[in-house]
Amino acid sequence: MAKMKKWERKMANDLLNAIQGGKYDDGAPDMNGMEQKAHMAMGSLSDDKKGEFALMYTLASNGVTPEEYAQFYNIFHASDIVAGAMSDDFDADDANYPVAGNLFDRGRCEVREYQPLEDAAERTLVLKIQMKGIAKPPMWREVEIPADYNFMQLHEVIQAVMGLDDHHLWQFNKKAYDDTLQIGFEMDEECFGPGLDYITHDAEETLVSKFLQKKGDKLEYVYDFGDDWIFVVEVKDLVAKKIEYPVCMKFKSELNAIDDFGGIWAYEESRRDLKEWGKLSEKEKKQRMEVHGFDTEDEYLELLNSHRISLDDINEALMLM
Repeated sequence: MAKMKKWERKMANDLLNAIQGGKYDDGAPDMNGMEQKAHMAMGSLSDDKKGEFALMYTLASNGVTPEEYAQFYNIFHASDIVAGAMSDDFDADDANYPVAGNLFDRGRCEVREYQPLEDAAERTLVLKIQMKGIAKPPMWREVEIPADYNFMQLHEVIQAVMGLDDHHLWQFNKKAYDDTLQIGFEMDEECFGPGLDYITHDAEETLVSKFLQKKGDKLEYVYDFGDDWIFVVEVKDLVAKKIEYPVCMKFKSELNAIDDFGGIWAYEESRRDLKEWGKLSEKEKKQRMEVHGFDTEDEYLELLNSHRISLDDINEALMLM
């Protein structure tokens, strides 16, 4: 079982003592006294500890004891590992470091970094790109890309094979939103152009094979931080050069992602609608149209049908990259 870190235990105890030392006679916490102590403590902490302090302050102010916190931490950590082991994107090595999604380590991950392939121009990477959070059936596309592609080019490939419109910010991480590794493009501060305010690697300057070069290597691609599309990009194979441009070879689930439509929740519902529209009640149909802003069934179904995958169309677009 995971144990509380030293700073977590000390901070929880200190804050708990602050609560207990400032209680009224009826046992209610003296929030004014506690807030004053918390404010003083915040002033003495380094910037990287202030977020941790704020979290612990919230727990303590709600009466959570260090023992209760430790019990929760252990249960959460254990269940997270079990959940990860059951998922398609679990790596056996993940058990050796904090699992993504861990509240207290903020999902920070060990990142495997390679020297880019010296013979990348003579190799082809076979990648499986799978939408995270969708199952029964899963949604994925298998593509082949030149092994000397950079991450900007891989981003463009993912947009094409998933049917997205490239209207939003994106990034590559070891695990979604873990800034231990954050591949993307920076904001242009002079003209306030779109971009990330922090990156570890520039997508145009970083070759895919620096992080994805052997079978089983994985990264996660996050697109649209509102709808929150997350795709697991996994190396299925590295072979001798077969292509001059990307090719989509296989797919599962014919409905593409739809930009600005509500993320995976809307995707899963829309996929069911395509298959079972005739079984829906009139009330359910009306609800769907209202949620997505359509006046008629035909307009809604026409949109969904226009986002069915066509390998010919996708590969024609990929050939022009």
